Amino acid sequence: MRSLFLLAFLFLSSAFLAGGCGWIRNPNPGESKYIMPELRSMERVSLDRAYRAAKIALGDFNYVITVDEKNVVAARLVGHGTGDEKVTIKLAWESKNFTKVSIRVGAFGAKEFSKSILEKMRKNY
Repeated sequence: MRSLFLLAFLFLSSAFLAGGCGWIRNPNPGESKYIMPELRSMERVSLDRAYRAAKIALGDFNYVITVDEKNVVAARLVGHGTGDEKVTIKLAWESKNFTKVSIRVGAFGAKEFSKSILEKMRKNY
């Protein structure tokens, strides 16, 4: 039993150290990762500018914003489109010029559409 526990511990720790979630600890600005069901990215932009760009991006895709929450360190936008498809954009302040962006489309995610939203946001920074 003890050797099974040790084997499981070694497997999990080696997977973590091999870089499974390494980009979250040391993010590179502009790099995005799709971790089911959401797209995550560290953007070299202030929280306020990312927030404005997210609102514009949702509007460009004809989504109606139903939840609009913002404070000093975070923001959350939820939009509904045709067929009641839901898009959630979460923004988190990291530093003066860095913001974590998380985009989730629907319940199970949609990688390509999430990337399209992020690209639209980047054009509006």
